[in-house]
Amino acid sequence: MNIVIAGGTGLVGSALVRHWVKDGHKIVILTRKPRKTGLPSGVRDVAWDGQTLGAWTKVLGGADALVNLAGASIMGRWTAAYKRQLVTSRVHTTQLLLSAIRKVAVRPKVWVNISAAGYYLGHPMTESCTEDSFPGHTFLANLCVQWEGAAAPARDLGVRVVTPRMGLVLSNRGGALPLLSAPFRWFLGGVLGSGRQGFPWVHIDDVVQAIDTFIQTPEYVGAINLTAPHLVNAAQFCLTLADVLNRPCWAPMPPALVRAVLGEAADVILASPRVKPRLMVDKAFPFRFPLLPDALTHLLK
Repeated sequence: MNIVIAGGTGLVGSALVRHWVKDGHKIVILTRKPRKTGLPSGVRDVAWDGQTLGAWTKVLGGADALVNLAGASIMGRWTAAYKRQLVTSRVHTTQLLLSAIRKVAVRPKVWVNISAAGYYLGHPMTESCTEDSFPGHTFLANLCVQWEGAAAPARDLGVRVVTPRMGLVLSNRGGALPLLSAPFRWFLGGVLGSGRQGFPWVHIDDVVQAIDTFIQTPEYVGAINLTAPHLVNAAQFCLTLADVLNRPCWAPMPPALVRAVLGEAADVILASPRVKPRLMVDKAFPFRFPLLPDALTHLLK
């Protein structure tokens, strides 16, 4: 296939590129900092700024698939300026890609535009949300609604649109897991907050296989929860992490301390509901790591 990917140098994007290179696909990475050397065979970088149309739009013509993973990190202090950056890097970038799709004569067959399990943030912590659940009424939930809505008009252009609502991606190459495991390695780990909040997670290998499946399987359309089927709360996650690392799990980390560091963004890890991947389970997606102990053991041992 010919695949165009925005955000192809991040944690998930890099894993996808490695996977697709092995399968012999041709990949174009839209990036602000193109590399002239060191690219694998079949991969090329094309410059874009994520804000304006330009020569890069031509690469979308005749592409089999477009994957958009672009977006500033959710984990950070949400000042007014950073909130604007979160919106611009997701909603405005998606709108730009839609404009580019409109310009090309032969449009991509499928567009995977990533979203987040934060779509449900604002539901009660002990609730289990499926794709049929309403969005929450928080900043992140509203951002996800705008983000998904920005890609939706491509359906009227004959493009199949898939918006995976991705949970916390577990990888030993970066992301949240090294940060979460560090306190435990130093015998300082504890449960985050009350421990009753949901902890939607997914192994990086299952993310890669899922996005590849979404591209190649026409039955996958619209919003899909991309989380592991083994639902856990924060206490279960932290206790399992401690067990895999053979470390103690001490007293809970006070929510006030987390909020003092992250501000409003703390709700992502302190107030999330559980998120069920109902559609993926119904379609018998073959999760490689459906269980949290197996996933953490694979990544940390």
